[in-house]
Amino acid sequence: MNSKRRVEGLENFNTRLTLVYEDLLNENINIGRTWTVVESMERLYEVRSPRTHSVDLLERTCTCHRWKVNGFPCAHAYAAIQSTREDIYSFVESYFNTEWYKKTYQEIIFPIPNYDKPQSYDPSDRILVPIPVPPPGRQREQRFKKAWEKQKRPMMCTKCFTLGHHNRATCPMPCN
Repeated sequence: MNSKRRVEGLENFNTRLTLVYEDLLNENINIGRTWTVVESMERLYEVRSPRTHSVDLLERTCTCHRWKVNGFPCAHAYAAIQSTREDIYSFVESYFNTEWYKKTYQEIIFPIPNYDKPQSYDPSDRILVPIPVPPPGRQREQRFKKAWEKQKRPMMCTKCFTLGHHNRATCPMPCN
């Protein structure tokens, strides 16, 4: 894949930007061609599109925030840049250039040798993971009672007349 992209970069790119971003640049220029641009201050422009946006060429920001998020000027920014008659490519981040693309793929990545790896799969080398088994018995209820729910009142044994968690049938006292 690295080699394919290196060849693609050497053969196909005859523009300053990569193909995808060159198309996006042209699309943004065509979109902003009819918009009105007014200079508010030095390097600060107001672009009147369907909505009015403020473009700062010094800080490289637009009120639509696409320029800040993507690193690539939006259509509002291109309309402002065209009104100044400056080089459009100077406002595009350097990593969208074809030179940056070519530098990315110029290094050769050699394949990893596989002489340390086993040649075939041996089923006896497999590690068997234990199957988790739940403990025997019924699962305990682990929910907290809400404030409005009734609390259980303590039981009174009719055999020994004590409050506790037993009744006449389960009373530990001997028979009379």
